[in-house]
Amino acid sequence: MEALWQTRPAAPLVVFALPDMDASANRYALEIPYATSLILKHDPQGIVLGLDQVTVEERPHVPTVFFAFRIMVAIGFLLFGVAVVGLVLRLRGTLYSRPWFLRLCIVCSPLGLVAVIAGWVATEAGRQPWVVQGMMTTAEAATPLPAGTVAFSLSLYLLLYAALLPVFLYFFGRLVVQGPEQKLPEQVRAMRRTAWYR
Repeated sequence: MEALWQTRPAAPLVVFALPDMDASANRYALEIPYATSLILKHDPQGIVLGLDQVTVEERPHVPTVFFAFRIMVAIGFLLFGVAVVGLVLRLRGTLYSRPWFLRLCIVCSPLGLVAVIAGWVATEAGRQPWVVQGMMTTAEAATPLPAGTVAFSLSLYLLLYAALLPVFLYFFGRLVVQGPEQKLPEQVRAMRRTAWYR
């Protein structure tokens, strides 16, 4: 996930690059010097193992792992920033009177799921070709069941979730149409009218 091709001391943190698996190098790399050694070894001169320690056949698809991890981390920082802005607005008593922030929260609402999926992709693609490093490959762990049996089981799961999705959307839509005002206790309404912190 760091696209560190060579074992080296003072390893930089690659913020962005285009990993090239054929050349075992990063194109257009934007790096923070010493940062990977500092994070992983707590020493700016620490030696960090690179992909040269793994045979070419055993390497995962580096660009997939590299970008999935960075998407996950970027979303994490973005959501943390939104939370900090929300805290500041809350302390100033203006959290409920800033439509732009409420819209921002709506836009950000699916990003948690995107981050989880990106993390899952980084984990599952990054472990290839191993389920247990050095002991069992993913090919060895594949089910011995016929493909039709697996497809039938998967189809049942898909049908179940396809049936649950409209139910969820119906009740979620009712809550959205109803709006928060009818549900807010009087103390919260009073807090919205008068800021308790300036």
